[in-house]
Amino acid sequence: MKDDQHYSTAQQFRRALASDWSIYGMDLIYGILYTLVGFYAARRVGYSQVYNVIGPYLLVSGYLVYLTWHMCAPGARRSTALYFFNLPQDRGIALSARLTFLFLGTCWLTALVFVGCALKLGGAGITACYRIHPEFVALPFLAVAATVCHIHSVHGWDYWGRAAVFFIGICAWFVWKLYMIDAQPPLAQN
Repeated sequence: MKDDQHYSTAQQFRRALASDWSIYGMDLIYGILYTLVGFYAARRVGYSQVYNVIGPYLLVSGYLVYLTWHMCAPGARRSTALYFFNLPQDRGIALSARLTFLFLGTCWLTALVFVGCALKLGGAGITACYRIHPEFVALPFLAVAATVCHIHSVHGWDYWGRAAVFFIGICAWFVWKLYMIDAQPPLAQN
């Protein structure tokens, strides 16, 4: 392989993605455990014939925040200069490969939640209907995006002000959403 082929954008991207896969690929297998636990955490068997699929998405989102922080924070702190010595020369390509890995991992764990719904996990055999809320399906993707944005942003006073408003808004929305789920009786129509 010639030098210009070795340092091409595609080759650098492949090397960075292969490196992330070799280091963090097993963490995606561990994510299966968090998905399974999510179906059984805080469930109310016999309360209703409708199972609101919220717990798996919350645990998957938390796990992906941890994984994103674990993957991206050392590189943003410039504490891994020796590690990046043999990786791509362009750090932007390495970041693109890392974001691709995180996106594929999020798709993988979200698909596992859908498989768990198809297998009726957490329903104790009496749950007839699983209600999947689209906003909770998007929650793992938003959690990864917010974590990457937090890691790679300059942390000044204006950033912390925006982050506080965003955090308060998300918490208020979450409390309101849980209240509305309990306020509306679960029926076949909704």
